[in-house]
Amino acid sequence: ERVLAFHPTEPLLATCMDGGTISILELDLQTLLRSTPQPEVEKPEQARIFISYLYSAELDEQLAQQVTQALSKYHRVFTARDMVAGEDWQRRIEKEIRESDYLIIFLSAQSARSQGIAAEVRMMHELAQQQGGRPKILPVRVAYREPFSRELGHFLNHIQWAVWDTPSDTPRLIEQLNRA
Repeated sequence: ERVLAFHPTEPLLATCMDGGTISILELDLQTLLRSTPQPEVEKPEQARIFISYLYSAELDEQLAQQVTQALSKYHRVFTARDMVAGEDWQRRIEKEIRESDYLIIFLSAQSARSQGIAAEVRMMHELAQQQGGRPKILPVRVAYREPFSRELGHFLNHIQWAVWDTPSDTPRLIEQLNRA
């Protein structure tokens, strides 16, 4: 039988009694910590998020960058700015949308008129129908309260949107998107 007793006034000294043998041990705390198995902390699974916005709309782009930076701390976020020169952008965007859990789309007065944004929204909607509601579409109105065009309205009017009007809304928006 092995017994280990710690010294009452010297925390790094211990006495080990193994059968009839008594040993004084000097404990090296760093070695003990390295050799002690640490419990594995289970990381929450990161959501895959696709962020869509009109690059030529300055307000959309600034907000998309702030949201991307905030959400990237906890999730895997993709924007078309992540693509490299020479990449087949249509194929890559479709792949990223298909693999995403969430699709955040920024809609300002300018981007709501964009045919490219309308095409992405159509693709998002079709994929969500094919994949049992995944990816979930999270529309964000960027200082824009007008009715959507007929095409956008067909895909987005039934979905609750988030609203951003001024930079003071950014923390609230990020918190709303994190809760979705």
